[in-house]
Amino acid sequence: MGLISQCMMLEVVRNKEIEKVAGDYMPMQDHLAECTWAEVPFEGWDVKECLDYLNKLHKGLTQAFEHGQLAIKKGLARNFEIAIIADMLWGSIYNDYPDHLVLCAREVKDVVEKMTPKKAKKDKESRLKWQRMVMKEIKIICDKHEVSFPIDKEWTIQESYMMAWLENIYENINITEI
Repeated sequence: MGLISQCMMLEVVRNKEIEKVAGDYMPMQDHLAECTWAEVPFEGWDVKECLDYLNKLHKGLTQAFEHGQLAIKKGLARNFEIAIIADMLWGSIYNDYPDHLVLCAREVKDVVEKMTPKKAKKDKESRLKWQRMVMKEIKIICDKHEVSFPIDKEWTIQESYMMAWLENIYENINITEI
């Protein structure tokens, strides 16, 4: 029971790490949520199941830590939002922040800041219109930097991340009532 208890305790730790990044760093949130392959410790586990879980958790947490260290090494610590944008554009944390991706993320951040209105209507249609307009500009920037950003066909995780990020930005605009 001691090994199972350890797994359950570490599951709490994993969930706390997910809570730390929830909503703000979606690729990391997804990585941490998926790193144990949807396995949650169970009282009936045997030693092998516990060790498999611990191995997956160790690998996932190590990848998360190393990705953060890589961002620091690449000079993204001062403005970590660039690293987050790069990961959203990539669709995961499984990248080594290549120069073209970092340049793209910087340009996306600048364009979004310029395109964000000071005031906006508080309705879904206005928000979606703005999001679509910004997404077209992001697509142009990604094409320029040779960063794959497929938004014209089927739904993609990159599109989902960017739309959620833009929605959060829009929610913080000084809203004017209709």
